[in-house]
Parts: sequence; structure tokens; C-alpha cells
Amino acid sequence: MKIIFLDFDGVLNSFSSSHDTNRSCTGLEAEAQELNPDLVRLLNKIIRITGAKVVISSSWRYGKKKEELIKILEYRKFKGEIIGLTPDVFPSCRADEVQQWLDDYKGEVECFIILDDGHKESFTKQFGDSFILMEKSDGLKKKHVKKAIQILGRLN
Repeated sequence: MKIIFLDFDGVLNSFSSSHDTNRSCTGLEAEAQELNPDLVRLLNKIIRITGAKVVISSSWRYGKKKEELIKILEYRKFKGEIIGLTPDVFPSCRADEVQQWLDDYKGEVECFIILDDGHKESFTKQFGDSFILMEKSDGLKKKHVKKAIQILGRLN
């Protein structure tokens, strides 16, 4: 199984990306407005080409069920499969949470990437090239998509 560990802020939204928002939305749909549909399309491209499944590592997972996060992404036309959330390991850093998820699914993961805009030192130290760092100001870019596809490989 190929896995994408996904952060939302700084990956699926950014300071520099503009997108239409509907101020009359409420609830989960209003939260979805914070995500840029163009960046979600880039994520969909990685998933379509590689067949990877998604594990949400974003802080958006706090206080939400997996089904709520799926709805938020679906409002922005997300086309992948979310198979889980990283555990909340306290005290720890996000890299430890990813490692815990990998330990829990040992033997099932063929390869993985981590898409995140922070935690550079801990992610790089623990996961090396599997970590793809985004800039908060830019979010997911074509160069990240290319690297992700190289690491995960194309569907056979």
C-alpha cells in the first residue's frame, strides 16, 4: 500500500493562493472554504497516478471524526481514499505520530510520503526523502507533485 501523510494548512491552502469563498457557508462546508481547490486538484493528480491512499496528519484532525474530514475534502472535489488519521501521541511531535501509524501498520506499507509545511528537522531526521516540505506561502506545487510521483511510483 502506498501512503500519503497529509497536512492541510500550508499544503492545501497557502498565503499566496487565491480562491473563491462563499461567506454564506456554515459548518464543515465553511471550513472547506479554507482549502484551495487548485491545490486539491494537484493532490488528486498524485493519487490518480500512484494509487496512493491518504492518512491525515493535519492538526485539523483534532476534535473531528474521519468522516467529517472526508466531507471537508469532498467539498473541494477530493477524489482519493482516506484510510485513517495519525494517532495523537502525547507528548510528541508530528513525526512521532507518523512513525506510530507506520508501526501500527508494519508490513502493509510499500512506500510513503509526508506532505507538510513544518516540522522540517524532525521529519527529515526520521524520514529523509520521504518528507516533502511545502512553503506556507505557496502550498502544494507542481514540483512537489513530480517528487511525490517519483517516490511513490506510478500505478502498474
